[in-house]
Formats: sequence, C-alpha cells, structure tokens
Amino acid sequence: MKQKSLHIKSFTGLRGIALWAVMLYHLFPTKIQGGYLGVVIFFVLSGYLLMRQYLLLPHKNPLQKVKEQYLKLMPTALFMIATVTLFTFFFYRDSLPDLRWQGAFALLGLNNWQQIFQGLSYFDLHGSLRPFTHLWAHSAELQFYLIWAFLLLFSKNDRKKLTFSLFLFSGVSFLLMIGMTPSHEDMTRIYYGTDTRFFSFGIGALIGSIGTVGSSNTSHKNKGFLASVLGIILLGAFLFLKESPLLYYGGMLLFTLATSLLLIYISKDDNFFATFLSHPIFTFFGKRAYSYYLWQYAIMLIFQKLFSHSTLPYGIQVLLQLILLAIVAEYSYRVWEKRKSYQFLLPVLSLILASILFFSFLTQEENSPSEDISETQTTQGPIVPQEGETSDPNLSPETLSSDAPLGDTPEQIDLWKNMEEVNALYPEIAMSPQGYTRTIEMKGLAIGDSVMEGTASVLQKYFPQFIIDGKVNRQMIHSFELLDQYLPSLGEADPIVIQLGTNADFQKERLEEIIQKTAPHPLYLVNTVMPDPWEESVNKKIQEAAENSPRVHLIDWYSLAKTQSELFREDNTHPVEKGCYVLSQLIAKNLLQTKVAPE
Repeated sequence: MKQKSLHIKSFTGLRGIALWAVMLYHLFPTKIQGGYLGVVIFFVLSGYLLMRQYLLLPHKNPLQKVKEQYLKLMPTALFMIATVTLFTFFFYRDSLPDLRWQGAFALLGLNNWQQIFQGLSYFDLHGSLRPFTHLWAHSAELQFYLIWAFLLLFSKNDRKKLTFSLFLFSGVSFLLMIGMTPSHEDMTRIYYGTDTRFFSFGIGALIGSIGTVGSSNTSHKNKGFLASVLGIILLGAFLFLKESPLLYYGGMLLFTLATSLLLIYISKDDNFFATFLSHPIFTFFGKRAYSYYLWQYAIMLIFQKLFSHSTLPYGIQVLLQLILLAIVAEYSYRVWEKRKSYQFLLPVLSLILASILFFSFLTQEENSPSEDISETQTTQGPIVPQEGETSDPNLSPETLSSDAPLGDTPEQIDLWKNMEEVNALYPEIAMSPQGYTRTIEMKGLAIGDSVMEGTASVLQKYFPQFIIDGKVNRQMIHSFELLDQYLPSLGEADPIVIQLGTNADFQKERLEEIIQKTAPHPLYLVNTVMPDPWEESVNKKIQEAAENSPRVHLIDWYSLAKTQSELFREDNTHPVEKGCYVLSQLIAKNLLQTKVAPE
C-alpha cells in the first residue's frame, strides 16, 4: 500500500502568511493589530502535523520524537542567540543582563517561564534591548511536544485514550485562560503560559486526527469557497483583532477553531483556495518561516537601538531591516536548518556563547545599569496642591531674593543652576526669572504616562500650583476618566497639558473627543520621543490636532529632543534628570508664549 505523503503544500503557504502576520505586527502594531495571532496558526499547525506523523509513520518512543524535534530546532536558534549575544557584548554591553537569561533559557526550552517569573512584559519594552523576547513561543512549542509525548506514553498508543487526553487537556487549558484573565492587568502571564496556550496545539492535534484518518479524510474539492471564507475571516482578525480581554474570554479559541477548520478544508490540496495558498511566494516564506521568525524580532530591536535618536523615516528603517533580514534568514535557512554542512561550528558557537555569558557575569556591576522605569521613576501618586497654597512655600513670588534670581534657599539655587544650564544648551527655550515668577502663579492640570510620572517632581518646581498626574502604562483612552476627575477643580482659563502616546497609538476620533471635552481650556499636547513604531503615527495626529484648532497647541518635544541621546535613559524614551528639566522648561516656555485664541 502506498504511504500517504506527509507534505501538504497549502499548509506551507499558510505558514508563510502567518509568518508575515507576526512580522508585520512587530513592525506596524497599530496597523496589523491582530498579527500576533499568526503564532496561534503555528501552534495549530504543529499539533495537526504531529498527529499526522503519528498516524502515518511507524510509532517511535515519544520521548525520542521530542529529542529529534529539539535537535532539529536548536542549531538555528543557537546560531541566532550566539550571534546576537556577541553583537550585544561588543556594542550594547549594558543590555547583557536583560538578554543573557532569556537566551540561556531559550536553549533549555524554558524562555517563556523565565520571562514570566522575572516579571517581564511582552507589551512594555520601550527601547529595551531584549531580542529574545519572542522565543517564548519557541519554548512553549517545545513544551507542547513534551506534553504530547507524556500523553502518548499514558495512552499506550490507544487512539481513544489519546483523543480523550488531548480533549481534556485542551479544555482545562482554555478554562485556565478564562479563569486567570480577571486577576491579571498585564496579560503576559496568560499570553506566555504553556498551560493557558496548550489548547491551540491540542485542538490542532485533534483536528489532525479527523483530517488524517477520521471522517474528514476525504476529498475537499467542493470546499474551496468555505475555505476562502475562513481565510478572509483569519485575514480580518490579523488586521482588526486588537489585543484585549475579549481575546482571552474566547477570541483566541474561536480563532483556533477557525484555523483548524481551514486546515481540514485545505489538507488535500485539491481545491482552488488550497492552490492559492500553495503559490510559490507563500511556500517560499513558509519553508523559511522558522529562520525568519527567529531573526526578525532581534533585528528589529537592534535597529530600534541604532536609530533611537535618528529622524530617518520609519518606513526607510523598516526597508533596511527587511533587506538585512532576507540576507541573514536565507543564510540561516540554507546552512543551519538544512544542516548539510558547518555542523562542526556548533560546538564552537556553544563555547563562544558560554564564554560571553561567563565573562558578563564576572564583569557585572553590583547594580545593573538596566533599570525598570516602573520602579525607578515613580511619584507618590498625583501632585494636587491644597487650595490657596503652593506645593512648596519657598517657591512663591514673595520669597524671591534680589540677590539671587530665584531666591537664596538651596532648592532655589539648585533650580536656577539647572535653568541656566538649560538656557545655555537650548536657547530656543531659554527662560528668565521673570518668566518663572509667572509660571509659579499658574494653575492648571498636567496628565501623562510614565514620562510625566518621572518628570513630575521637576515639573512641580516650575508649576507648583498645577495638578500633576502621571502613571506607568497609561494610554490616551485613560484621559477621559482623569478629566472627569480634575476638570471641576479648574478655572475656565486654566491650561491643560496632556502627555500621552508613549505606550500605544490612539484613534484620531478619541483625540477629537478629548479636545471637545476640555473646552474652553487651552490644551497643550506633548508629542513623543521613543524608538517604538507608533511614534510617527502619534506625533502626526497630535500635530494635525494643533493645526486644526486654535485652542490646541503642540509642545514639540520630538523636534527638540529626538537627536539628543544625553537627555534619555537607556530605553531612549524616559528622560534622565537633565532631560526632565529640559522637558519641564519646554512646557513652561510654551505656556508662557502662547496667546490663546478663541474657538
């Protein structure tokens, strides 16, 4: 009897499409909002194909299969990890503490759990060089194979027991996702967890049984239309299914089921949609999906570091990234995935990687320079002055001394020293003592994210009567509840400063609603400086808002600070103390110079 072919061309093409969904999500997260779901397709495909191999090939020891899969995947991963670690060692040594554990645990197949236990967030990088963050999925898949092996051993090759075990584990996995969602504000634990993500792999394996020897092991020539409808649904999810709690309350399960049904309909390569997916362009990237996936995220983060303070358009940066990625991934695919040559280099790479990691431990400073903004730049909640008082009685007009421009207390002398430095370095925002006497009399509101939170203590010196409220991970949508809270305490002419957009892009309509909500107050919008891909989109919306309304004013932090690396922390987003003074004085200068026009 002729053995059935294990290769399904349309599956390879679908893997290529899933690869591009993931890569475009990394590069353009505000445009390809659901591209992360390409990883779900990888998981479902892995489960389906593993079940197919099990049913069509002679049975082996399940643990031997896990070993073979590990040895198949690791040479390429080892090459990438060693190369990136070597690059980081020479050019960004301060970032080694952030990546060495991720790389080491990736080689052990435990990267996802290492990131979970270290408290790292998939959704909050902000310029941090963590080029192995994406290897969580690589590790999760290896763990899926191990779970599969133990289920096979438990079932003793009894298909009914195996099916029941897969169904049970998949159901428990989905229930864990639902049950854990309400207690997690940051979904990284659920997104990374092998326990909460197993159901995509498990359902893929169950469908693989049906499509290989079950009731759907028939021709699907007449299923081309249904397959194309499912393909359109998956494409729509890539474009529009933004990460949200809905995803964890069933959205990911529905996407898994839709993908599984699509795999059945195209599994015979015998309808027009399967032929479409088998196009050479799709299969080209599908064959190379592993190498492209390994390298793309690492190259992207390195480019973000290299171009953190460059005004080169983001589209050009992406083009350069893709050119380099094509070269490196093709080399990686031909040399390391096919493993027809250069195998003798594997021990050499392992030795280099071990030496770098060992040396980095020996030379590590007691306090790592890599800082967590949520821990190092916090204030004790919002700064809300008591009515009729300034936040610091030393900073009132009556206390200004005629001998010193701002007064003679240590705090006033220190403030003037910093102002003089800012005046000398940035004459376009130079500020006089007379201007300062005006800002300390101003009342108003300043709200923002972690950039505002880290700047609040300095901004308070310029505006002691302002309400200042900054918080880590805050987004533009959160400004509505803050405005509801603080607007009643403001006078109609009091200015409002909003610094948001660091953590995510926002819809133009939301900003228009905020502009309407703040009327008749003069509104000042601070644009962003960061290496994240939505910087350009955020700044464009803010600029357009300022151009379209005489009541809205742009505080152009980007033009002043983008190329000034000395103003920022290592993440190239949050200002150091000097940067806090520059940003605060930029805000003060804009509020002093602007003549508010009526609507």
